[in-house]
Amino acid sequence: MVTSPQLLHFIPMTVVDVPFSVLEDAHWAPQAAKLHGRHGGSLNALPGLSDLKTYEKLRVAWAREETWINQSLNALLTALPESVVCELLRDRVDGLSHALGVERLYSAGIADVTGDPDFIIRSDTHCVLGEVKVATHHGSHRYSFKQFTKYMMLAALSECARDPHVRRRATHIILVPSTDPKEFCLDFGSWRPTVVAGNLVVDPMQVRPKVPRWPVSDFEQWQSYFRRSLLGKSVRSRCDIDPGALEALLGRNNPVLVPTVVMTWSEFATSARRLCQERGFQRLASAATRLGKMACPKTSLSES
Repeated sequence: MVTSPQLLHFIPMTVVDVPFSVLEDAHWAPQAAKLHGRHGGSLNALPGLSDLKTYEKLRVAWAREETWINQSLNALLTALPESVVCELLRDRVDGLSHALGVERLYSAGIADVTGDPDFIIRSDTHCVLGEVKVATHHGSHRYSFKQFTKYMMLAALSECARDPHVRRRATHIILVPSTDPKEFCLDFGSWRPTVVAGNLVVDPMQVRPKVPRWPVSDFEQWQSYFRRSLLGKSVRSRCDIDPGALEALLGRNNPVLVPTVVMTWSEFATSARRLCQERGFQRLASAATRLGKMACPKTSLSES
């Protein structure tokens, strides 16, 4: 399929694509790369240390960065057999088929609307949009209502797109250290989400975001902003949607437009390890455990 660079679309990923994805992230987020080497200076120079000691410190720093842990997650997902990924998500994503793949988003210049998911898994019928939060240090990023809104917008584009290559049933997954919203939400008090049976729940009456220069202060304004954004020319020229389908989503009067699953790193890593061991993929089982411990060092996971 040949896709115009002016249109929103999804790009399949394989494990050989991951190093290039790392380089892309290093380009756009050099502060996370902390680059230092014989051919260039360091953004976070460590004076008085030898190159080897500096590199060792950088290895520790890299392992604490959400950006690189996310790249490790994508590497693991691309390496896992489709059947394992399907089984891993089966209880969370209703009807997900084995014919799936790890993909990335090409947002065609509307990333301010769609955001940039940390991981995407798509089948012929489903689109799983994933966000990663880690607990590696005090400054680790947390989930916000504005980020939630971008995921709902991308999910709505997926559900309402006229293009059959884009249109899929959407599910949002948040991979977190703890399922307590007070811990993983940056602005908990302005929307007060809860987690019920592993799913995010938001009461429209609790939506009171306070974001500078964002024209949303309650749920009614959120709906108007949502509709205006997706039906505007800049978005529809990249991903034409069915207005009737969008109205059906918004007509539910619920900010959570698609199933939004909250899963801990411990749950993910434990399930992935078990499934890999059952199928004889011991190295991938060990990788899943290591990833879980990198993302959430306090989690109780054994590498045996």
